[in-house]
Amino acid sequence: LHRNKPPIAGSIEWVDEMKDRINEPLDAFTKLDYAAKETDDGKRVLAKHEELIQLLDKFAKSIFDDWSKNVGQAANFNLKQNLLTRNTDSQIITTNFDPQLIGVLREVKYMQQTKTGSSDQVPEEATKMYQENEKFVNYVTNLDYTTKSYNKIRLTILDVEKPLVEKQLEEIDKKLLRAEKELSWSTAGRV
Repeated sequence: LHRNKPPIAGSIEWVDEMKDRINEPLDAFTKLDYAAKETDDGKRVLAKHEELIQLLDKFAKSIFDDWSKNVGQAANFNLKQNLLTRNTDSQIITTNFDPQLIGVLREVKYMQQTKTGSSDQVPEEATKMYQENEKFVNYVTNLDYTTKSYNKIRLTILDVEKPLVEKQLEEIDKKLLRAEKELSWSTAGRV
């Protein structure tokens, strides 16, 4: 498994690399115009090679199929979550972008680079989500900046300053309430 790759795409790429490593010497063996490949040992080597390739293909397919079955449901569920969440005790807000969505985006990116996970095989929900990757990056970046600024004000304001900015904070809270209660990641671009 590749260190910096997501688990599914990394496993599939590992399978592709293993098949390449196995096929290379066998290709040289089969190109020989030599009686060795017609012997019992030669035939056994070819049969074992085919068996190993089939096992690797089956492994890659099972990993990909398991991921494909669950990715759409996970993505749809998380895309329906609100943009922001608020801690009711401290009034601190956070961007509500689930790490599972980041995982889906990374998997699709690297999956499209593997032989097994070509873009026509990646589930439609995941592909659609990946096509909006840049939009999500922009939204998360902007929301993170906004939440950090808002939280900094909430955390650093002195008691004597509160009456001076209380009305502005209430106005900001009214606007943020929409992102906490109404807006989700799937509706964010249509507002």
